[in-house]
This record gives sequence, structure tokens and C-alpha cells, in this order.
Amino acid sequence: GYRLKGLKLPFKFRGKKVKLQNEINFRVDFSYRDNVTINHRLDQEISEPTSGMTTIRISPSIDYVINKRLNIKIFFDRNRSIPKTSASFPITNTRAGVTLRFALTQ
Repeated sequence: GYRLKGLKLPFKFRGKKVKLQNEINFRVDFSYRDNVTINHRLDQEISEPTSGMTTIRISPSIDYVINKRLNIKIFFDRNRSIPKTSASFPITNTRAGVTLRFALTQ
């Protein structure tokens, strides 16, 4: 992750360049997992995969605190699973969105 304060945005609002006063947090999570189960037939000298999959996940997000009580988060999450056998299909899940958090407590 990376944290910035006083970020100048590349566009203008009411003739002035927009500069963010509070901190903005950039974060990227990445994971890679490769699982495989192999059966060895010793009498035939054959090794064949019976289960397992490769999973790749990337998840960037931007978090900005507008004031003490209001927080906005923009996120994207992509998860891809690639099986090692033909018994199942590749699966890709994608999520994206904006989250607004309003705290009622002080």
C-alpha cells in the first residue's frame, strides 16, 4: 500500500485545480496459489493429477477519509481459478464497487 496527503487531481472544479486535503490510501493485494494432488502408479510408472487448481487473485483499492465521520472506498477484486484436471471448469469472479462509511460515534 501507499499513503499520500495533499494529492492534486488532474482536473479542475470551478476553475481551480482540485487538491485533496486528507490522506488517500492506495492498496494492491496479489496472491497466487498452485495446488495439485498426484496419484503415482508404481507398477505402471504413471503419475497423473487427480485434483488441484491454480488460483490467482488481484485486489486493488483506494480509500479516502473525507472527514472524521465519512470514509469512501473504491475497490476491484478479481479471482481466477484454473483446474488441473478436466473434471471442472475454469472460474472467474469479479467484484467492483464504491463503499461509503458514515460513523455515528465520535
